[in-house]
Amino acid sequence: MRKNLAVWVYLAMVGGMVIFLMGTWVESFAPPPDHFSTVSGWISDVQRGYGKNAREVEFFVSGTVGGFWYPSFFPNDRVALHALRRGAFVSVRYSGTAKRPQLWALTVNGYQLLTVQGTYKARRRNGDWGLAGALVFGSLLALFAWRIRVVSQRRKTAQDSLP
Repeated sequence: MRKNLAVWVYLAMVGGMVIFLMGTWVESFAPPPDHFSTVSGWISDVQRGYGKNAREVEFFVSGTVGGFWYPSFFPNDRVALHALRRGAFVSVRYSGTAKRPQLWALTVNGYQLLTVQGTYKARRRNGDWGLAGALVFGSLLALFAWRIRVVSQRRKTAQDSLP
């Protein structure tokens, strides 16, 4: 009975992963918003990622509530790691709420690191990776489900042939 439960848990996990990755792909088709909010000011705090997220940065502009996340799949991510420092002057275009903003354009000390079109292309490219992952996990899910069916049919055939 435990083996059967483990199989269903595995199938549910892989199925959930496929749904999540397909969601990132579908979400990447959303066009840039028509209206942006803009904030300019000095960076008051910077938090860098660790481990596999070491090339990601979250920075806070003085006078704002939420932080702005600069993920590693955005253009100029390595430049951003060095440019986004406490005390740097930034101009940010974002969408969403002040507590959970989505970064779309960024200028640091007069140098434009990120444009709306560059951000949109990066989000689309990241979504394509989500589709690729969904295809891989979907294939694994189909292969595993097929294997379960073959094994159960063999067991049924073996039980039917018993005297």
